[in-house]
Amino acid sequence: MSKQVSRVVVLAYDLGSDTGWARFSGLRPSPVGAGIADTKPDRIFSGVHDLRIREKEGEHPGARWRRVRELFLDQINQARASEALLGPSAGDVVVAWERVVSIGGSSRANVALYGLEAQLVEATYETGVKVYTVMPSTLKKFATGKGNCKKPDMIAGARAKWPGQDCLKDDHADALWVGDWAWNQLAVPKAN
Repeated sequence: MSKQVSRVVVLAYDLGSDTGWARFSGLRPSPVGAGIADTKPDRIFSGVHDLRIREKEGEHPGARWRRVRELFLDQINQARASEALLGPSAGDVVVAWERVVSIGGSSRANVALYGLEAQLVEATYETGVKVYTVMPSTLKKFATGKGNCKKPDMIAGARAKWPGQDCLKDDHADALWVGDWAWNQLAVPKAN
């Protein structure tokens, strides 16, 4: 009797006006110790979405948020559809993001960040996907060993780890790190 091997897709986000995203897919990782995955993703796609969510003239204020939620829904559904093409080995879709924390300065920026997170939460709820979130300091420590590192450190680390990804911005680098962090969380044995 052959063992069925399942696949998994991790969609990762760094929310902001420029929202970094990454899509990792491959064989579901198994634990080999301390949250280290035994497999690496076989496909990684990534980039940055411009989510400056300005209202169009005469439109309802909720319309811009609907566009953002539909972008997230489209990415989740596309991930599911592409994996379904693989037949019986198709796997789960997991969505991960760096948690939004209040930033100093503009309350308008905070409203926008929390609004983006709310739309992503809604999209994950609507599609029933598994969710992982990571605090910024935890992500920085995972990526660089320092929980208070600077943006250039995150970018440099991402460029070194994923030379095939054209990582030009911190949003893009953070999304790659969120994806890698979530991939490794899949390998952590769950307590019964």
